[in-house]
Amino acid sequence: MNIHSWKYASGLLVAGFLAITSLLLLPYLGTAVEKQQVLNYQSEQFEFMDTWQGQLMDIEQKQQLMEERMGSIAHGLIEEDLFASILEQLFEDAQSSLVVIQRIQPTEEISSGEYIIRNILIDVTGTYHNIAGLVNKIERSTMLIQVNSVELEKDEQELNMLQGSVNLEITMARK
Repeated sequence: MNIHSWKYASGLLVAGFLAITSLLLLPYLGTAVEKQQVLNYQSEQFEFMDTWQGQLMDIEQKQQLMEERMGSIAHGLIEEDLFASILEQLFEDAQSSLVVIQRIQPTEEISSGEYIIRNILIDVTGTYHNIAGLVNKIERSTMLIQVNSVELEKDEQELNMLQGSVNLEITMARK
């Protein structure tokens, strides 16, 4: 045999070896890559679950704190059968602010679980500063009263006086 036939024979042997190796090893190599991808995905999922578990614990702690705070707020709420005392306090605040309450009109009542929310509309007459003083007293009171809106317009009958309405939302404990 001459030297060229040895080169062809060795080339064929190398090509055969590479072909057999690629046919036998490539499926295993593909399987190994797929397994690695699955392992990576699972480890990401475990990290994600650990993160969510920590966040869930934080949320549960915050929820417990909110429930404790809501309980303390509920202890400070006036009961619904004392609604008349709330109205008396409004009249006293109006009188000390030099504001005249013309009318009190209930507009809506919402019952939800342990709480009752009553919306009332108060028609008032007074100067701008006096009405603002009344609104400030209402907002600073220990009762859970929210001022939803204040609408004022000039009183046509008296100079420097305004008339208008104050929409209040009063939250009370259900008895």
